[in-house]
Amino acid sequence: DAGDAGDAGEAGDASDAGAIPDGGTRALAAWARGEGRLPAAVPADTAAEFTAVAVAFHYLNRVVSVFLDRSPLPEAVPPAAREKAKAVLGYFLKPGAPPPAGTSLALLPVTATDGPGWAPPGGTVADAFARAAAAIEAAGERSVPPRVRDLVRREVKAWDGKPPGLSRAWAEAVLAELPDGERAEGRLALLTAKAPYQVGPADVRPERTDDRGLVELVSWAALTAAVAAGERLSLRPRREDSPGRRG
Repeated sequence: DAGDAGDAGEAGDASDAGAIPDGGTRALAAWARGEGRLPAAVPADTAAEFTAVAVAFHYLNRVVSVFLDRSPLPEAVPPAAREKAKAVLGYFLKPGAPPPAGTSLALLPVTATDGPGWAPPGGTVADAFARAAAAIEAAGERSVPPRVRDLVRREVKAWDGKPPGLSRAWAEAVLAELPDGERAEGRLALLTAKAPYQVGPADVRPERTDDRGLVELVSWAALTAAVAAGERLSLRPRREDSPGRRG
């Protein structure tokens, strides 16, 4: 819901699923963070679609954290008027009728790469994610130094998905293995992947990175983390816990 998305934009702590009033949405939010299995109300044959949404937002939220302000509302809007302003903004951001599945596939070239393991082979979801992954991986090869890509992949693979904390000391210790000339790019890529909330204005402009390279670096790091998040998700709905399974 666009209105809910507007509220989340100013929440301060996006990991606080306990603040979500609706129980079903709260359970889905916890699952999307890698905590538990899909809620019982989610049909097993739609697990791939739910996972696709979760992975897409793991990607988008990282890019948004790096490039956009915390709220879509101008700072000039007074606190007393922000709730009404968000409601109006949410109304205009609500999507219309969804287009047929696969409408935008032609925007990216066909690839021989397989889709993610959680997506049914040969389906629209698998094809879409395979094309996106191939395009963004090519962008990473253009704009992210090989040593930085290796470091980020290694760190993400060993990560449990939990926030590393408020201090950035964890990142600096890892970045020490990179040459001095690659540490700024490595810092931005690593923070984007594991702690986008720690990215500051000084991190967003590595000296050797132009606008295209900057977008490609952040996009590559965000998708690398999002793909890993999708692989960590449990796709088995908790049918055994539903009322219909008792007795």
